[in-house]
Amino acid sequence: MSLRNLLLRSAKTAAIATATTTAALMLFSTRETGSPWAAINTLCHMLDGDEKEQPMHFAPRESPLGLGLTTSAVASWAVGYEYLLGGVPFPSSALWAALATAGIWVVDYRIVPKRFTPGFEKHLSTAAIAAVYAVLATTFALSPLWNGPAGSPNGGSDEPPR
Repeated sequence: MSLRNLLLRSAKTAAIATATTTAALMLFSTRETGSPWAAINTLCHMLDGDEKEQPMHFAPRESPLGLGLTTSAVASWAVGYEYLLGGVPFPSSALWAALATAGIWVVDYRIVPKRFTPGFEKHLSTAAIAAVYAVLATTFALSPLWNGPAGSPNGGSDEPPR
């Protein structure tokens, strides 16, 4: 797969995964805290440190930064997923997406220093966090539906469609 096609596949997957995971974060945040912004804003602990309490509601600084951090993280995971597993066709992609997302959770919560974890546990239950990661896995699993298999005219070839 060419770099151009990897970037195109990744951009599509990143855009959709960012939308789905952000929506899930905001939905669970609303359900568990009463505010859609609490879980998004908590990501700012990466910049501000854990000592600073993040706002629960929309904040002009923290909310856009939290959205930006979410987008950056999901986009980087999407590039990695598309590079390593983007050629796996659906429905086989479901197993690989689940394993990849479990690996992402391990990196997010077990490998990186605490300061660089998402910090969702400050406002979300374990079940809600698991559901957000399940949404990410589902989005990755479905990516062959919009990208096509690698090597197809829609998904990985430099050849124009015939």
